[in-house]
Amino acid sequence: MLSGSDNWHDFYLGLGAAAATLTGLVLVALSLHPTRLLQQPLFRTRALGVLAGMLTVSVASFVLLIPERLLIWSAATEVAFGLGGLLSLIVMSLRVRGEPGFIWLPAAAGIVAFLTATAGGVSLILDKAGDLGFGLLAVGLLGGLLTWSWNGWRLIVYVEPNPVDKKNEQLN
Repeated sequence: MLSGSDNWHDFYLGLGAAAATLTGLVLVALSLHPTRLLQQPLFRTRALGVLAGMLTVSVASFVLLIPERLLIWSAATEVAFGLGGLLSLIVMSLRVRGEPGFIWLPAAAGIVAFLTATAGGVSLILDKAGDLGFGLLAVGLLGGLLTWSWNGWRLIVYVEPNPVDKKNEQLN
């Protein structure tokens, strides 16, 4: 585990496992209605964002469990995840901002989560043993997991065919 992070080991292990589990559950739930999911750009973009966000939280959490001799590489990986995720979230949000059902609140929450996690990675690079970096990463990754879980839930609820569609399918 990284230097100074013994207090954070269980947290990051649990967070990574929770993110990996939720990623699998969301993937299964989304695969139930692939046609409806692919029909609308907002649904496609939100599905990609949710899965990528949850995978990022999982991998970033597990990267923090790497032994301390690789601290700089681990911290640099966290910064790269944060900046890459931030850029992709902004691009995806701008792409679907005019679609019906798009709201800025989840995108803004994701942006804040990525910025916080990036600041945590930078803090680890500057202060190798500091709890500030691990704390910022914890807030950013947990905030991201909560944001993408909420987005995943909203997506699954909206992708579910409405009762009229189900009734028409049964008649055919």
